[in-house]
Amino acid sequence: MYARFISPLAMSQQVFDESLYLRDVVSWTALTAAYVQHGQGKEALIHLDRMQLEGVTPNAVTFVGILKACGMIGGATKGKELHARIAKEIVLEKNNILGTALVDMYAKCGMVSKAHRVFDELPVRDVVSWTALVAGYTQHGLGEEALQCFQQMNCEGISPNKVTLSCIRMRE
Repeated sequence: MYARFISPLAMSQQVFDESLYLRDVVSWTALTAAYVQHGQGKEALIHLDRMQLEGVTPNAVTFVGILKACGMIGGATKGKELHARIAKEIVLEKNNILGTALVDMYAKCGMVSKAHRVFDELPVRDVVSWTALVAGYTQHGLGEEALQCFQQMNCEGISPNKVTLSCIRMRE
């Protein structure tokens, strides 16, 4: 709450550090998400390690935020490590949001072909997952591939949103 509405991130960290009884997966996830929200991906990853050292197991929501941190800092090695762990602990076929976060992380880390392989394994490919893939191709100068994805998305009956269209426009 502090990180989002009232005070700087340092105050959120202080409140967290002083609350000995509220260190559960929800509070850890909120703290790591706050670091991601403030563009501090490395700090989010450090807090993931601290969380696990305290015996708190991350959940799917935690992993979504941490994958965003990996993409933010280009942490492909950590992202691959997390992907392996996620594959063992969470049924990806039942968590499209987490699958899309993996696509986005790989794409942002420049591993667009890996992002596409993860995308192909998603049980449901929605506008968000398509956009993550299109954006990845666009961001790495692969305009033709981005356009092919966009066309395939349309063929599958998925309507683009404003973000998708802006990714295609960036390609031009």
